[in-house]
Amino acid sequence: MKAQSSALKAFEETPPAVAAGPSDATIAEVAVGATKAIAPLWPLKHFVAVNPFLGLAHRSFGDAAAVMARTAGARITMPRSFYARAIDSGRIRDRDLADALAKAAPGDGILPDLSGLKAAARDDDSGASTRVLQTVADVAGTVTGKDWPRFVTDRLSAWAAARFDEGQAAWRSPWHDLPPYAGWRAEAAIDRTPEVHGLPGFRRIVSRLPETADEAMAVAVARLEIPEPGLGAYFHRLLMTIGGWSAYARYRVWDNELYGRDDSTLTELLAIRLAWDAALLEALDGNPAVTEAWSAARQRLAEDAAPDRSLAIDCTLQSAYDIGWQRDLLDQFAAPQPDRLERRKAVQAAFCIDVRSEVFRRAFESVAPEVETVGFAGFFGFPIEYIPVGQIHGGAQCPVLLTPKFTVCEAVKGADDDEEAEVLGLRIMRRRAGKAWKSFKLAAVSSFAFVETMGVTYLGKLATDGLVVGA
Repeated sequence: MKAQSSALKAFEETPPAVAAGPSDATIAEVAVGATKAIAPLWPLKHFVAVNPFLGLAHRSFGDAAAVMARTAGARITMPRSFYARAIDSGRIRDRDLADALAKAAPGDGILPDLSGLKAAARDDDSGASTRVLQTVADVAGTVTGKDWPRFVTDRLSAWAAARFDEGQAAWRSPWHDLPPYAGWRAEAAIDRTPEVHGLPGFRRIVSRLPETADEAMAVAVARLEIPEPGLGAYFHRLLMTIGGWSAYARYRVWDNELYGRDDSTLTELLAIRLAWDAALLEALDGNPAVTEAWSAARQRLAEDAAPDRSLAIDCTLQSAYDIGWQRDLLDQFAAPQPDRLERRKAVQAAFCIDVRSEVFRRAFESVAPEVETVGFAGFFGFPIEYIPVGQIHGGAQCPVLLTPKFTVCEAVKGADDDEEAEVLGLRIMRRRAGKAWKSFKLAAVSSFAFVETMGVTYLGKLATDGLVVGA
């Protein structure tokens, strides 16, 4: 705790007296657990569909629904009217509802009996929602009437866009080589935007934060007085407020772990978001209403989440719907099958086994009964990494969940060392020329003069684009 105490002294000249909170080791362990609840999101160049609840796959459906409701305000069940229609159509039968009730947690007193469950399916649940955990930004926004959650997200997103840039930005972040938290701290310490928007002394507060992400999390937890029982839920809630960037950072962690490399990007992103809450509370310390509201919200973190009757009913109805589908599928396997030659389809079409192809496959069969579709793992190829001439690193030519077993380097056939060096030099020169041209077009100095000086060179393209009419 010595590191935490010294960090607290650096963070505030007169820190408030707080009760002993979770230890540094506990905070670090809970932070890692919160990051693992985030599903990775691959970039577009090798995008792959991912279960958005992958990080909660070890939990039951009901638990996952409760977690997402509290930390993201997300609903993972259908509206009640959907289940009511399924009951009316016979898709959900009484025995399906009875089996779902039997699978639910016994003796909790939340769920109704069979008739009550069927009646609940016809209730209007449009206004039912689980209470979402509040961050400091949420509390401050409610009290002051200013949209602090959006402001925090916008500022953090602006930093993340520059941090995770892979060559698209004309101006690279000068702190790109620092760890994520250190880079954010260096930038935020000179950024006047928060102070312009009503956070006095924000730069001074940030400059007093510790230099490492681990120490910053310990300081922020102590400053916010987050109780240990609610630490994991609060960390998860913070990551879900910047869900897109959290998922991208999780992808970077996932990808590096495939190659046996450590990556703390997502943990440091959590430290940044936590530091934002601590700095926001410190900057608004002069508003007693914010302090009082946060104290009340903090107390709710320590309380066990009360069982949600509405959510339990929704999950039970979904379970009954799944049971009905499983029953029909098993019945199809049990039924005698006619000779395939007697019912041979006119066309057989193969589709990739991907959720994005599934809609086309099902639509195809629905409008053409004489067509049969099958699934095929078309995405899979050779597990290789291809490195073009002039590049140091290449790209994996295999599914993102695999690591390349072989490396294929492009070379000039029949060329000696001098000729290959010449080809390499030409490629590097063309690449640098392309970057220089892009920098010239987007640079602040040439932004106004570019059209006047180079606009005439685009006359031919303008003419062809205006005169050529597509078919």
